[in-house]
Amino acid sequence: MAEFRTILTYSQPIDADVDKSMLRSEGIIANLLNSDSSLNGFGGPFSVQLQVGDEDFARASALIKLKRPDRFGRNENVLVAQAAVVRGTRRFLWFGVSSVCFTYLLFLFASGAKGLTDPMGFGVAIVLGSFVAIPIWLIYEFILKLTKKG
Repeated sequence: MAEFRTILTYSQPIDADVDKSMLRSEGIIANLLNSDSSLNGFGGPFSVQLQVGDEDFARASALIKLKRPDRFGRNENVLVAQAAVVRGTRRFLWFGVSSVCFTYLLFLFASGAKGLTDPMGFGVAIVLGSFVAIPIWLIYEFILKLTKKG
C-alpha cells in the first residue's frame, strides 16, 4: 500500500475540494485530511491537507502548479510582506532604543547623589523615559509619512 504525502495545506476547505476534484478528473487518487473537522466553508481550527500517493506526488504537484499557480503563493507577495516586517521591526527598534536611552538619561539625572543604588528613581525614570519617547516616536512616524518612506 502506498504512503500518502501532503501536497498543500488549505485554510478554506472549498479550495481543497476544488483541487481534489481536479486531480481526480486527471486520474489521480486524492484524499483530504481534516476535511470533516474544519468547519466547512469558514476555515477552522484544523487545516485541510490535500494528500496523494507517493507515486502520484510529482504529477499532482505539477498539475496544480500548472492549473492553479496561485495556490503556491507569489514571490512578489512574499517580498512585500518581508519589506513590511523589516519596516515594522525598524520602527519598533527605533522606539525601543530611544526609550532605553531616555530612561537611562532620566535615571542618571534623577538619581543625583544616590548614584545607581536607588530602585525608586529607576522606576520613575522608566515611566518618564517611556512618556518622553512616545512623542518622539510619533514625530518620527509623521516625518516618515511626509517623506513617503513609511
